Amino acid sequence: MNQDQYFENIVTINGGSGVIVNSLTSDYSYIYTAKHVICIDNEDIHSDLLPIRDLIVRDYNNEPIEILEILVNSSNSLDIAILRTSKQINSDVVISRKIISSSEKVRFCGYPGRSRDAPVILNRYRNHSYEFDVKYTEHIKLKTSMNIEFSWIVGMSGGGVFTDGDGVVLRAIETKYSGSKNEYDGCVVAVNINKFDDIIHHINESRSEKLSIVLPVELQSFQTLENLAFKFSDGWDQPALLNSIRKLLICIGQTKVTAIGITPITVKEELEHILECEFYENFEVNEPKYWAAFFELIVISVMVDEPETFDKTYLSNILNKRRIIYINSNKTWQKHLLSILDNEYINHDENGFFIVKTNSPSQRVKYNSGAISHMYINQVTNSGDDYNIDNVQNNKNLKKTLIDLDALNNKCIYDQQEELESFNIVTGSEHIKDKIKSNYSKYLII
Repeated sequence: MNQDQYFENIVTINGGSGVIVNSLTSDYSYIYTAKHVICIDNEDIHSDLLPIRDLIVRDYNNEPIEILEILVNSSNSLDIAILRTSKQINSDVVISRKIISSSEKVRFCGYPGRSRDAPVILNRYRNHSYEFDVKYTEHIKLKTSMNIEFSWIVGMSGGGVFTDGDGVVLRAIETKYSGSKNEYDGCVVAVNINKFDDIIHHINESRSEKLSIVLPVELQSFQTLENLAFKFSDGWDQPALLNSIRKLLICIGQTKVTAIGITPITVKEELEHILECEFYENFEVNEPKYWAAFFELIVISVMVDEPETFDKTYLSNILNKRRIIYINSNKTWQKHLLSILDNEYINHDENGFFIVKTNSPSQRVKYNSGAISHMYINQVTNSGDDYNIDNVQNNKNLKKTLIDLDALNNKCIYDQQEELESFNIVTGSEHIKDKIKSNYSKYLII
């Protein structure tokens, strides 16, 4: 492990440390840290914050970093805070909101207090190997993989907890050592990185000019999302064939998005005016599951449309007629029907489709009609653990078509298993693709 891998992304903040994180703006960076580091009384996170003029923030070259704003969630008692810088600072850090789990190895990095005034050399910076110990309601405890002196921990509050491997993948921020100075057990307490999202979301609720969000590492590439795409339930007589069909679908997407270097981030940056909703702040577009569903939409659309050219113009055209909506909720998307049907989405064809992905695929929609394409929905009832859509009927005058993505995939793949099983995946892959294309075309051609 080369400690330089993390070194240039760690800063000193008064008596503590911090991590430089970049968001979707070139105007500024964020520094994630522990709140007590910037409190007047650093033993009490509820004490007043230091004024910005008293914050001494320095990078790895000991150069000062100007801070414009301190960001904290006043409704949350977690020991975390974000500093917003006056300009963007180079950072290799990417965010992973995957929760640190049992026995997982991580790397804790920061600047210990006793060497803070030493010359700018690598030995004033420390990184130590830790692993998960126990999870509490709002934080986790990490235990050291080797004996670490107490003096090498003091001053590292606000330091980063990274995935112990290739890449600078930030998972948590350390807030304090475990126990007292006299009873130091080598453990530290850390807060998972997703809690920092809450600070930005909380502040954006009261601002007209929103703070930029930080995307997770999973959105650096569609390939990192493939394990979330085309998740079919078990039950096929030939599960190996079902898995081969899933790989076939993913390969179609890989061939297209990789060829022109499209990533979730580039789509979000360049097509955000299409992805936006007029009637609510759509934080769901920052979720990996949203982009996994988006990847599925690319695959399905490419099969159905067979475009001569796959580029960003084609992607824009997809969104104009097939808008993907991800509902990050433990309830099914039917709870959002009125919002979907009563409000207009930006740049959406009047005869276009809403393709909706729920966060609870186990709660399948039960349709009273065999058709899932042109639907008119005027009542949703809760029957046990399932949601039934009553009075579903074909309505050729309906301007918006509403489709559940899981139901669509099951209808076009899972429900067609007997026909698909009649082909050999090796010698009949083209026949299988043609059959799948025909299945999806029934529902997605305007």
